[in-house]
Amino acid sequence: MSFDVAEAHIGLGDVEALDSVTVHWADGGETTIDGPLPAGARYLIERRGGTLN
Repeated sequence: MSFDVAEAHIGLGDVEALDSVTVHWADGGETTIDGPLPAGARYLIERRGGTLN
């Protein structure tokens, strides 16, 4: 059996913010979140019915 990782930690080095983040889901779906997304913050990304919530 497989599952999506409940939590991911992403290192950004010296980068202070991201312009966007794209999540590629295990079922082939994709979610893009536009920023700016400041480094050092914690973000909750949920997928419900194939849409960003």
